Amino acid sequence: MSRFMGIRALSLLLIKAIILAILSYNFGTASSTNATCQELKIVNGSAAEWNNTRHHVSLRSRLKDSYFFGTGHLCGGSLISENIVLCAAHCFADQKTFDGSYLSDEEFVIVMGNLDRFEQNENTLIYDVKEVVKAAKIFNFTSYDNDIALAILNDSVPINHPTIKTVILNDALLHRDTMCEIFGWGETEQVFQFVCLWIRKSFSKGPPHMANLSDILMRLEVPIIAVEDCRNNTTYGNKILDGMLCAGYMAGERDACKGDSGGSLMCNGVQAGVISWGKGCAEPYSPGVYANVAYYKDWILKQSKVHNGVLPVFVNGTVGAVNNVMNGPNAAVANFNFSDSVVVIIIFFMLYIFYLTPNILN
Repeated sequence: MSRFMGIRALSLLLIKAIILAILSYNFGTASSTNATCQELKIVNGSAAEWNNTRHHVSLRSRLKDSYFFGTGHLCGGSLISENIVLCAAHCFADQKTFDGSYLSDEEFVIVMGNLDRFEQNENTLIYDVKEVVKAAKIFNFTSYDNDIALAILNDSVPINHPTIKTVILNDALLHRDTMCEIFGWGETEQVFQFVCLWIRKSFSKGPPHMANLSDILMRLEVPIIAVEDCRNNTTYGNKILDGMLCAGYMAGERDACKGDSGGSLMCNGVQAGVISWGKGCAEPYSPGVYANVAYYKDWILKQSKVHNGVLPVFVNGTVGAVNNVMNGPNAAVANFNFSDSVVVIIIFFMLYIFYLTPNILN
């Protein structure tokens, strides 16, 4: 009997150790530390390349990034002029209270110049955020309305920087099924989904956010979904407000996810949207939702001028006026990797032993 009790105790100990390891994995590096298990559904893309991502930046927590460079990543963003980054407003909101208030501008830094968020070399530029201008004075986490913001940098990016370039913005209506690209260092694998659900039943307030962010900037192709189709044929209905775009696949499987927020939706070489929200990640009939850059054109230009920013450039993105960046491999759907599978097998094995031993002893 003592032998079986020892096995049972050991299995329980191992289960706890694995759970603690999961909870500590990349703790606090996603855009929200109060994420639900649905938000942990993760889809992979293909590695991005320099030719179409030089505008992409990493919005980071100053404090966390000071501990270890790269770990402070919160959201993506786009360099739209020499001293302005376009981002999602919710990236700056207090996601502990979820009361719509914003964190202090001093808590953020913006990093750019590399595809690897952990790499720091001669191309790396780090800027303080002089001021963040939000379209919504109080952010609404229920509607995600006006989920757009401008981060004014404390200095200008050199025009001839080898790995950084401003992006041109779209000011026209996009046609249905226009193929676009999204970029991000967000979560890349569908891991521990059922484990997360099981763990949450054991914690009154749920575990800390679990994230598996990508080291390398990733890309994914997604088609534009007409607004009316998004309202009528998805799970969102009237949640799709004016100023929002939908892009993705009705079948799910491919989408942006946690840590990608604020990044760009690029169509015909210009930025058409800002990654904003969605139901989980890559769920059926729940495509990605984006802030529509063209809708906010006047606001972007006005605020850029008022806050002494260099004015960004807008063009008609439906005619491919800029170099087309849609060439490249199709994005692939993520699968469990070997290490994930081993962890899953171990957990099930330990649970099996834990619950089987009472029957054996009886």
